[in-house]
Amino acid sequence: MNALELIARLRAAGIRLALHEGKIRLKAEKGSLTEELKQEISAHKQEIMALLSSSDTETAPELRRTSRDQPLPLSYAQQRLWFLDELEPGTPVYNMPFALKIRGKLNTEALQNALNDLVEQHESLRTIFVATDSEPVQKILSNVATTLNTHDLQDQDETAVLQQTRKLAKENFDLAKGPLLRLHLLETAADEYILLLVIHHIVSDLWSMNVFFRELGKLYERHTSDVAPAREELAIQYADYAVWQREVLSGPRLESHVDHLIRLDHNAGS
Repeated sequence: MNALELIARLRAAGIRLALHEGKIRLKAEKGSLTEELKQEISAHKQEIMALLSSSDTETAPELRRTSRDQPLPLSYAQQRLWFLDELEPGTPVYNMPFALKIRGKLNTEALQNALNDLVEQHESLRTIFVATDSEPVQKILSNVATTLNTHDLQDQDETAVLQQTRKLAKENFDLAKGPLLRLHLLETAADEYILLLVIHHIVSDLWSMNVFFRELGKLYERHTSDVAPAREELAIQYADYAVWQREVLSGPRLESHVDHLIRLDHNAGS
């Protein structure tokens, strides 16, 4: 994640940054500024200060929802990952596996419904990447059949379960077809499971996974309690950020940011 992507992520989370007397000031709601985000801000402190300094002298475009009835660009990070996949189609290098142990009774139907709701709410989870004559574009599908894949491994020992988990984590994705995530439920003993999420890095990152599991848990609780899940329409989705990033990094504004970062690098090395 670069400094611009981090600033956009913070804005989407309702966290505002400002430069005051040479220091970064933050305004955030309680609980929104996680320890991981604090570390990211610290790691990109100098770049953020350079970008905030340059924004004081120009009007930055607003991060807003854009029309879906037009070609949607990839973010620069997505474009890099797409290009690498073109060089080595289906490489599992950018698969992101996450495993969670579960003990106790599990309602698989409720878990499947929770997954369906989550995919419906977050466009990035039903986005594919299609090549055109000029450049790749994002295509947001109206619906995606994301099935909870169940595996009965109760007769397998720990080594065999680990081997199966690793095998599932390395299964490749087709960026042009999708879906770009898989959820596996491995039953290892009576009322003991491993919930394995495998998702391609082009549609997610480590910070987003915290959100994914937190929301999946909330939706699961609602479905097991027979409470209709609250439908929340997200004002901003990742495709909107990609459009905003292209607007920010274009023309004179791009030259201004590059100049600030070059001078920052020069000063750090002197």
